Amino acid sequence: MVDQGTLVATAPTADSAAPVGHGTPTGVAGLRTWAALKGRSFRLYWGSSMAHMGAMNVQQMVQPWFMYEITQSSTMLGYTALASAIPMMLFSPVGGYFADRFAKKNLLFVGQLLCLLVALALGAGIAAGLVTAPIILGTAVLQGLLMSLMMPARQAMVVEIVEREHLSNALALNNAGMNVNRMMIPAAAGLLVAFAGAASGYFAIAALYAVALVMTAQLEKRPPTAGREGFISQMRAGLTYVRGDRTIAVLLLVTLGGVALSMPYMTLLPVFTKDVLHVGPDQLGYLMALSGGGALVTSLIIASMRDRNRGLWYLGYMALLGGGLVGLAVIHSYWLALLFIIPVGVGQAGRMAFSNILVQSYVEDAYRGRVMSIFLMEFGLTSLSTFGFSIVAEYAGIAWALGITGGLLVLFTAAIYWFVPRLTRLH
Repeated sequence: MVDQGTLVATAPTADSAAPVGHGTPTGVAGLRTWAALKGRSFRLYWGSSMAHMGAMNVQQMVQPWFMYEITQSSTMLGYTALASAIPMMLFSPVGGYFADRFAKKNLLFVGQLLCLLVALALGAGIAAGLVTAPIILGTAVLQGLLMSLMMPARQAMVVEIVEREHLSNALALNNAGMNVNRMMIPAAAGLLVAFAGAASGYFAIAALYAVALVMTAQLEKRPPTAGREGFISQMRAGLTYVRGDRTIAVLLLVTLGGVALSMPYMTLLPVFTKDVLHVGPDQLGYLMALSGGGALVTSLIIASMRDRNRGLWYLGYMALLGGGLVGLAVIHSYWLALLFIIPVGVGQAGRMAFSNILVQSYVEDAYRGRVMSIFLMEFGLTSLSTFGFSIVAEYAGIAWALGITGGLLVLFTAAIYWFVPRLTRLH
C-alpha cells in the first residue's frame, strides 16, 4: 500500500481546489494557452510528437483503406486491429518498465527509427505489388509491439521537460497538436492515396518519422526515475501502487472503459463512408479533417482552462462523443455527416485530453512510466473492441455498429456519474 501522505506532497488530491496553474491568465491568446511552449525542450518534444502523430494519422487512414481495398471485408479490418492489439496488450507493461528503468529519449528514438524502416518496406512492397493481406497483418503485429515499447516513454517524459505548474497546459497543447494532425493530415493523405496510391501514403509515414527522429535526437537525455530492481519487482510495485491509490485506479478503469466504446469508430469510418455515404478517400479525408478542426479548437480551450472541475468536464465530453456517434449512425447523407462529425471530434478531443491530464496530474513520478503503460493499454483495447464491433458491422451493418458504440458510451458515462462520485470531485 502506498503512503498517501507522500502523494499529497507530489500530486494533487481529489478535494484540492486547483492543483496547478490556478492563478495563470486564461484565454486563447493568453499566457496560459501557450505557456509550455516557452521552453525549448518542450518545443522539440512537441515538434517530434507532431511528426510522430502525423505518421500515425496517415497510417490510420491508409492501412484500413488499403486492407479493405484488397479484401472487401470489414472483418479483415477487425483482424488487422486485433493483430496490433495483442502485442500492445502483452508488452505495454514491458514498455512501462523500460520507461521508468531507462532513458526515455533513447527508447523513443529507437522506436521511431524502427517504425520508419517498417513504413519504407511497406511502401516499397505495395509499389512492387508484393503486399498481401497476411503481410499487412504481420506488419500490424510488429507495429503494435513497437508502439507498446515506446509510447509509455513518450507520455511519461512530458513531466521531465516542463515545469510542474505547466503540466496540464503541456498535455493539452500536445493534444491540440494531435488534433491539428487529425484536421490536416487525413485530408492530405486521402488526396495522396486517391491520386498516387497507397504506397505513397507509407512513404509519407516514413518521411514524418524522419522529422520526428531529428527532433527527438536534440532532446536532453534525462536519468531514469526508478531503481535498478528487476522487471518482476518493479511491476509488482507498480501494481501495488495502483491498487493503493483509489484515484489512479478509478481514472485508469474509466479511461479503459471509455476507450473501448469511443475509439472503434475511427477504424470503421472508412467502411461507413464507402458503404453508407458512398464517397471516396478524399471525402473521407475531409470528414476526418472537419472532426479534427472541432477537436483542435476544443484542445486550445482546454489548454486555457484553470484546473477546476476536470472530472466533470471529462464525463461531459464522453457523453457528447456518444451522442455524436448515435447521430452519425442514423443519417445516410454525406452533408449531414459533416455536421454530426463535429461533436464527435469535440467529444473525442475532450475525452482524450482530460483522461491524460488527470492521470498525469495525480500519479507519483516514480511510478509514472508503469502507470502510463496501463493507461496506454487503451491502444490495444481499442483494437480488441474494434475487432468486436467489426463483427457487428459485418452481420448487422456498419451504421448499427456505430450506433451501438455511441449508445453504450452514453450509458457508461451516466453510470460513472451516478456511481463513481470520486471522479466528479477531481479538480
